[in-house]
Amino acid sequence: MTNRSKVGLDSYTAGNDFQDDIAMSWSFCTNSWRMRIRDGGHGDRPADEIVVLDKFRVLAELKRTQSNTFKLKALVKTNQINGLLAFDKLNYYNVGVLIIHFSSIDECYVVRIAELLKYIVKIRKFSISHTCFSDKQFPVLRLHKKDGVWDLTNFDRTAGELYGHNSK
Repeated sequence: MTNRSKVGLDSYTAGNDFQDDIAMSWSFCTNSWRMRIRDGGHGDRPADEIVVLDKFRVLAELKRTQSNTFKLKALVKTNQINGLLAFDKLNYYNVGVLIIHFSSIDECYVVRIAELLKYIVKIRKFSISHTCFSDKQFPVLRLHKKDGVWDLTNFDRTAGELYGHNSK
């Protein structure tokens, strides 16, 4: 196996591990239902998820970067952005989000696509440093690890408050 193949295989394995962690994390949310869906790509595992929670519905696109910068154009295809936005605009109870894992520092954030795009227009750049996420320069939810997986236990309440949904 070439060195490049090994790096690709490591990245593929890490991506699957991240997907599995998020899948397990949703199971900790009470009254939730989730399903992975294919987005038209030809990958062997779909990475998009539809999650139905008590107060709203989530279309989540999972992204992982080894960099300390999230590069929207490099990591998210135009049709994925359009799909998240269309889902988000369809109904008040819908939220299109990116779940972004900065694997080099093992931090994970959830950001509503509409909020991320507003911030990108404001700063006029498609690359956003990890610091912008950690300093919460736009509405973003940082996930913490619990029992080895990302803690989404209070996602319904926290995201509802963050994105203006009544989740009482």
